[in-house]
Amino acid sequence: WGNYLVSRADVIGTTPAEKIAVFEEALGHYQTGLKHASFTRETGQLHFQRGKCLVTMAEHETDPHRNREHYRQAISAFTEVAAIPTRANSTDLNSLWGVTLIKLGQLDRNPSQYREAIQRLTVALEKEPADPSYNYNIACAYARLRNAERAMHYLRICFERSEEHTSELQSQ
Repeated sequence: WGNYLVSRADVIGTTPAEKIAVFEEALGHYQTGLKHASFTRETGQLHFQRGKCLVTMAEHETDPHRNREHYRQAISAFTEVAAIPTRANSTDLNSLWGVTLIKLGQLDRNPSQYREAIQRLTVALEKEPADPSYNYNIACAYARLRNAERAMHYLRICFERSEEHTSELQSQ
C-alpha cells in the first residue's frame, strides 16, 4: 500500500502539503510492514522503499529543516538495507544513496557527504559501468568538492556512455 501511495502522490495530493501527507501515510504503512516482516528480504525491501519515500518527500518539502531531516532519515533507512549482505552492493541502493548524500551535502555544505556519495556511486558504477548516470553523479560530487579534474574525467565518460547508449538504441 505504501508503494501505491508514493506512486500516486501527485494525483492524490494537489498541494505540497497534501502530497507530504500522502508520503507520511505511506511511511506509516512501511513502519507497520517492518513490524510484521519476518524475512530479511522483506525487511530490506521495506527499508529501501521507506528510504525512497523519504527522498521523494524531501524533494516535495518546502521547509529546508524538514527537507534535511527527510534526507537524513532516508540515509538511515539505506544503512539498514546495507546491513543485509545480499542487498549491500545493489546498484539501486547505492545509486539512490549516493544521490541522496549529494543533496544532503548541498544542504549541509559538508564535503564528507560528497566523498561518501562518490563511494556509493562507485559501487553502482562497478556493477553497471554502461550506465552514464553514475558517472554524471560522481562528476557532480567531484565538482562540489572543487576537484575540476576528476569532475571533468567522469563527465567525459558520461558523455561517451550516453553516445554509446544512444547509438545502441538507434540500431535496435
